[in-house]
Amino acid sequence: MPQTSPSHGRSLPRRLLAAMLFLLVLCLGGWLGAPLALEQLLLVQMREAGVEQPRVQVEALHPGRIALSGLSGANLGLEVQRAILHFSIQGLLQGSADKLEIHGLTWRLKWTKAGPDPGLPFRSPSSPGRPDSPLPLLPIKHIQVRSSYLQWQYADFAWPQPLAGDIRTQSEQGLLEFKLRSRLLGIPLRLEGEADLQQAILSAQARIPESGKPAAPLETQAPALQAGLNATWQQDLHGSGQGTLQAALQTANLRWPDYDVSLNKLVLDLRAEMDTDLHFEALDLDLRLAGLRLDQYLLSRLTIALDQTGTRLAVDCDLQQPAPVQLTCNGALSPIQDLRQKPASWQGDFIYELQGELPQSWLNTLAGAALLESSALPVTSSGRFQTRLKRTTKQFRWQADLQAEQTLIGPADLAWPKRGGRLEGVSSRAPLHAAFNDKGLEVTLSGDRSLGCQAADLTVDGENYALSSLWLKPQPGDRIRCRLTPDGHRFVELDVRLADPVRLQGPDIRVSLQQATLAGKLQRQHGHAWHGVVEAGLEGGRLAAPQQDLALTSVSASIPLILGDAQHEPGRFHVGGLRAKGTAVPGPQGNLRIRNRTLELGGRWQVLPDIALQMDVDLALGGGSVSGTGRVSSDWFALPEPEMLSRFSPALGDLDLDLSGSAKLDMRAELHGQQVLPWLEFNLRDAALQVPKQNLRLQGLNVSAAFDSLVPLQTAARQGMAVSFGALSWRDIEVRRGDLALRLVQDRLLLDSGSCRLAPQGALRIYEGRWDLEKAQGAARVYLEEIDALHLVQKLTGDKLVGSGRFSGSFALGWDGQGVNLDEGHLYALPGTGKLGIKDEAWMDKVLFYVRQSLAGQKYLSLLSDRLEQALREFEYDFFSLRLVPRESDIAAQIELRGQGVRGDPPQRVGSLVFNISDVQQALNQALHWGKKKAVRRALDELFGPAQ
Repeated sequence: MPQTSPSHGRSLPRRLLAAMLFLLVLCLGGWLGAPLALEQLLLVQMREAGVEQPRVQVEALHPGRIALSGLSGANLGLEVQRAILHFSIQGLLQGSADKLEIHGLTWRLKWTKAGPDPGLPFRSPSSPGRPDSPLPLLPIKHIQVRSSYLQWQYADFAWPQPLAGDIRTQSEQGLLEFKLRSRLLGIPLRLEGEADLQQAILSAQARIPESGKPAAPLETQAPALQAGLNATWQQDLHGSGQGTLQAALQTANLRWPDYDVSLNKLVLDLRAEMDTDLHFEALDLDLRLAGLRLDQYLLSRLTIALDQTGTRLAVDCDLQQPAPVQLTCNGALSPIQDLRQKPASWQGDFIYELQGELPQSWLNTLAGAALLESSALPVTSSGRFQTRLKRTTKQFRWQADLQAEQTLIGPADLAWPKRGGRLEGVSSRAPLHAAFNDKGLEVTLSGDRSLGCQAADLTVDGENYALSSLWLKPQPGDRIRCRLTPDGHRFVELDVRLADPVRLQGPDIRVSLQQATLAGKLQRQHGHAWHGVVEAGLEGGRLAAPQQDLALTSVSASIPLILGDAQHEPGRFHVGGLRAKGTAVPGPQGNLRIRNRTLELGGRWQVLPDIALQMDVDLALGGGSVSGTGRVSSDWFALPEPEMLSRFSPALGDLDLDLSGSAKLDMRAELHGQQVLPWLEFNLRDAALQVPKQNLRLQGLNVSAAFDSLVPLQTAARQGMAVSFGALSWRDIEVRRGDLALRLVQDRLLLDSGSCRLAPQGALRIYEGRWDLEKAQGAARVYLEEIDALHLVQKLTGDKLVGSGRFSGSFALGWDGQGVNLDEGHLYALPGTGKLGIKDEAWMDKVLFYVRQSLAGQKYLSLLSDRLEQALREFEYDFFSLRLVPRESDIAAQIELRGQGVRGDPPQRVGSLVFNISDVQQALNQALHWGKKKAVRRALDELFGPAQ
């Protein structure tokens, strides 16, 4: 060992002798004023040792013992709460005290760029501002430390280490020996060593006992812990040092019940050789874990290996629960001492392979619903992982990059039971790049078949719709990118398209799409809604309903989805053509956009050359419902040619009608969730209708109808339906100025009122009309006002019965699929206003058949029959009555005449002539070509055929 320097050897005995004489004087003087004087002496000694702003207090002074407290200094890295110095006369004569008890020591040890800093004011002779002397050795033989701590500090990290033990000194040789006890993570730790204060050389060993009991709440089952630790360190006053560390640790069956943590086995082997700059001459680490359980997670195996100089890393682990995952990782690291440089730089470069599954519970929690049908989602990935750390005096930056060249997620099946939807074979296969840094996380997906499914099904109201495979494929330069920052800012960028055409098939619908793109940018700040625009593009779309013979072709659209207050021009949509009932017409086109879950659409549909429809839609989408308004309207347009109408409805073609005029259409709808409030208004003006087959002609037709319900079809309460016409001719019947007020309520057509003028005179009115559309039957009450009924009969009979006169009355008229139904009614003529004459011999024979038969063989009565026949050929009546009388199977007509013949000398007077006619209803249906009985048909042909 080196010898004590002369200066040191002379100064120390003198100081001890002065202290001894001073204490002797104090003892002889009864210790009066001794504590204060001793404090001053100690403060002087601390200043001479280099302590700035020293502080110490003498609490008690007794023979052989001095109690001190509050020992500290501005540049002193240690503080002592209480210290007791024991001395004897013999020891003082030898220049040292016997023992120093230290309680509540806190010693802050820092690791700086220049090396370890013990927090003492004693430096090497080359240190500026410090005494040019070696580290002084306290003149105390034995130092005992209790209830104390070493506080290790590195940068902003501090770790308190409990400390207790004994330190013994050899003042003459400048040697110090120490044996200290501590705990590391609850494990007993022993520190032993010695220091040569003359040469500033420190040699220390740290050792973990071979058996020890860990601190609570750790529970073990013996033998749970076997450990060994051996550490040495040597350092001089110039700051240079080197050391070795060897550690071995093996545990089994550890449990932390309070945290639901357990470990079956841990094996640790560590060997390191390093200097003050943390430059490793050697660094080997082998860490193996088995059966580590934390709550629901079970890590069955983990192996971490560091070799060479700590610049090679290998990781191999298996996660068993909640789902199996295997990970292997190998790579190179920068030396650890690079972190101590300013600016500091450290990086790692690794190759990894991962294979496993994501559990069903994770995905369902992420989606907020039970979606995953499969037990787990398979994941396979391999690629490169890089990390970089940079630190300057002002900030700390880090970055990690994951470049997964081969990543496959899935396939798996997803289902929405409440929505009736299901996706089969959902997967993602694409290169993936993920970048992590202090500014956030950014993930980029690119390559072929990035995301999609093999098939999809959707059930709506018991009907199934099937979707073919659907794949989103970024083209070269396209991508899916997501970014997340620590302050909650989110950013999403999309530029993808369909890899293959998509087809949707339902019970009576076929949808196909050749191309589709999705591109845009969205961002969201913490506490705010999404902001940005995503635009969907569709090309080559087709929709068909085979059973309805309906198809939309060449459908294309660009649909911007606008969120927040972002600005964007509306997109466009175009339907190339619409084909219905074998007829093709151009489709609609216009602009549309979706802004904050609101659909805005405006367009024009040139249905036919003269028919253009304007479309306006404003819908709010969200909350599981749709609300808003929609409108389709037109200006006045000319009615299509009959040929065009017959293409859409063959039934109209069978009528062979000719229709002209102008029409106007206005369709609106208000949506409030499940409630739909429709409005349909139709107007027709100056229309003309001709049906040559029915000998029907209608002119000056005007129709105004408004409907506020489509299911069932129902007219608006206040507007209803109004029909008017200028002239109507059907066969030999001519009608003028007709007006009808109609309503459609619950599948019933109601005629509130109707009136028209008949030629040559009279009026017809209808009240209480009703028609059951489902049963196809109805009834109405018909009122006649001074009509010339005999003139109408004359036209219908082809002049077999001639006459004229004004009639009034009413009767009940019904109709159904079998024809016209008559009910009770009465028709009467105004007195003295009519004439009639039977011009057909066959009619006359039928009318007088029973009269001639009853008067045959009676000379004078036969003359009466002749005069009656002469009167009926030209008869002037002053009373005419027709009653309809219901019977069990038919309606009978009872006709009564009163008047006289126009010719004769004198003319034959008829007091009352009554005719009873049965099967009137059947005869009327046959006349209208609705009857089915051939016998009646033949009878009507005879009555209304050419006159004989």
